Amino acid sequence: NERGLGDIEATAFIGWKYESLSIVAAMNVDLPTGSFDKESQVNLGMNSYSYRPLISAAWSTESGFDFAGALGYNISSANRTTNYKSGQYLQFEYVGTYQFSNNIKAGLQGYYLNQTTDDKDPSGSSAVPILNGNRARVTSLGPVMSYLSDDLKTQVEVKYFREFSAKARPEGDMALVTVSRLF
Repeated sequence: NERGLGDIEATAFIGWKYESLSIVAAMNVDLPTGSFDKESQVNLGMNSYSYRPLISAAWSTESGFDFAGALGYNISSANRTTNYKSGQYLQFEYVGTYQFSNNIKAGLQGYYLNQTTDDKDPSGSSAVPILNGNRARVTSLGPVMSYLSDDLKTQVEVKYFREFSAKARPEGDMALVTVSRLF
């Protein structure tokens, strides 16, 4: 599985705005559309469904500072091939930015993830034994920068995460580029 698309995420949400405060309630669903091979250690898909309700809030100041946070809880089904079931987890994402111009915003962002229930492997399919429920935990922090086009229809965002304090999972760095277009 060297290349291809991963799992698709579908999201439904509803939002409220109160002056400079915005609140959004959402439900994310990950669909097992990415390729999965039980013999491979790296896969593009998880081969399971996951459901992630979340609530987020964002506050913008007149001085150009913006602060936002999102709290979500992930529940996954068992892998359809191996029957391995990842535990549930709580995730908190946070960001603080400054609006340098009408088009450019930059700041710091990160996340905290804490697995709250044990992984389960009834068929013993995992190459590594489950120790203490394999409860993962990690924290991250890093820079973020975004550009919004003059017509307000296109946004490009670049993020870099440095993970630390990882437990029962790999720890590393991640860079993401997101392009959003309003139709």
